[in-house]
Amino acid sequence: MSSNRHRWLPRLALGAVLGLSTLARALPVELKDQNNTSYFINTQVSPLLTLSDASGGVANATYINTVTVTSTFVGFSTFFGGESTFTVQRKVTVPLRNAFAGFQGFAIVATGSPLVKLPQPLVYNPGSALAGEECSMNGKNRQLDFAPQAFPSLNLQLSRKVFVPTNGAFVRWINVVTNTGSAPQQVGIGLRGLLGSMNQTKITATSTGDSSLTTADQWFTTAQAVAQGTNSTEPRIGYLFQGPNPTLAPHSVTINSLGQAVATWTPTIPAGGSAIILNFATVQGNNKQAKNTMTNLVSLPSNSLHCLTAPQLLDQNEDFASVRARPWWPELVARARAAAAAAPRRSAPAAATGRG
Repeated sequence: MSSNRHRWLPRLALGAVLGLSTLARALPVELKDQNNTSYFINTQVSPLLTLSDASGGVANATYINTVTVTSTFVGFSTFFGGESTFTVQRKVTVPLRNAFAGFQGFAIVATGSPLVKLPQPLVYNPGSALAGEECSMNGKNRQLDFAPQAFPSLNLQLSRKVFVPTNGAFVRWINVVTNTGSAPQQVGIGLRGLLGSMNQTKITATSTGDSSLTTADQWFTTAQAVAQGTNSTEPRIGYLFQGPNPTLAPHSVTINSLGQAVATWTPTIPAGGSAIILNFATVQGNNKQAKNTMTNLVSLPSNSLHCLTAPQLLDQNEDFASVRARPWWPELVARARAAAAAAPRRSAPAAATGRG
């Protein structure tokens, strides 16, 4: 009982601090996937309290579908003294939360040649309203466009887009770093977020088939570790950070003892060029659903590529470059270019708090 009470204290404290700054920040935009899972996307964050809460990060997510829980019991036969195993299934209808405590903060963490870690990350957080919305599905825009933010002293500009489809169970980020200088430069790009399971986080699966997370993995799934015989009321999380044979594998991927997931890349960006990091997360009701979603997404099905432009699919994409070798690649690029040329761009409303 005491461990549960202590576990909630950091959340209560964080909630109290966020409450004090409510007047200075826009409410997160809510986007729902095909499971009706709500993703609350941070928009105009000011003041910035933690890297994980920065613009384009997910403040939290809630899984609300009914979940079937299987419990196994071992008993003893009174007649023969042997063991009998009984399996009982029951449905849980309570919403599963908290998925995140701020997830997918985007930052520059190192610069120079050789790379030198910055004393403090330069966090992407333009502190302004959305630049626009696009990618209509069922009459509603599903992709949020965030304003670019310049870091003149480093000749860098950052921007991002966040997408949640109505025909898939995931959230997708397009993270863009542009070199505005006149010479190539290497940078350290970091994506950081705190899982809702915090210090009770356990890795339930990885793409390499074990529970050890390395840069050889393409994805991982997590759950809250609870005492035997009890059931977690938190959702299962999957995070996809690279595809097969990427142009540039992550420099590091870790989950620390506090439940903070951190991934970094170190591309060399040509003058005037950009590096794009494409990644996905899913919020599910059980471990199997999370794993199945990851194994499906790593092949980049058509719903995962919706509203990606040609440059986002072509040579600037660092972590899913192998997609170019596929037979349908020329047709996909042609369609992406045609769609980008034809699609009108909508301006964002002054205040946006929900998209359904």
